[in-house]
Amino acid sequence: MSIVVDSPPSVPSAIEAQDALVLLALPDPYGKLVVHRQFDLHRGQAYFTIEKGARASGTFTVSPYQSGPGPVPTSVGVWYGRGDGSVDKLARTDRPWVNGIELIGGTHWNNPQDWHTFDPVKNVHARTPAKGESTVHVPDRTQHRAGTIVLALLGHYMTHPLCPALHRAFAEYIAGRRLESLAFSASRVRSQIAAKQEAIRGLEDEFDRYTRLEVELRELADSFSRRADSVGGAS
Repeated sequence: MSIVVDSPPSVPSAIEAQDALVLLALPDPYGKLVVHRQFDLHRGQAYFTIEKGARASGTFTVSPYQSGPGPVPTSVGVWYGRGDGSVDKLARTDRPWVNGIELIGGTHWNNPQDWHTFDPVKNVHARTPAKGESTVHVPDRTQHRAGTIVLALLGHYMTHPLCPALHRAFAEYIAGRRLESLAFSASRVRSQIAAKQEAIRGLEDEFDRYTRLEVELRELADSFSRRADSVGGAS
């Protein structure tokens, strides 16, 4: 898949962090896509609102995604609507429409640096609301168009000089929440350790009983052997 992204400057600046209109050249037959880009350097998120092109509208949020134990996330997600992966899919505002079909949910990747190898159908989830809170797959043509747009936005994000700063900002933004979760996990592990230590102490007591019994049994066995030898010698 070939997507042309505009070439950002090598060094991020205050100007680069400002809102801007960005032109993305999509593969044929989708033409060009004009998006309004906003960087949230406080939360470490990027918002892309479609202004023109590709039979699409609405906002996509691109942000880091915490999926491992590292302090700074390396995964990235593209979410449909305004809000990152922690926001309920139905609560995201200004959700995008493609080919007249509303998108809901999003996609995240653990290897976003390989975005240029991704396939718009195989590597992008495109679903639409159904009855209640359920969702269904969009039609094939919409899947391909939506996936192409998503990968174009991902490529722009990954090649932008502010990308590392956004990851750092996101890590700082969620650090407090992660510390609360970490404290709960650490407490659970401490409880498990205490329970296992109690079990180990019980096993050690049992082993000590076996050791003492072994000594006593060996004394009895040796006494029997000596007595047997004595009886045999007397006869």
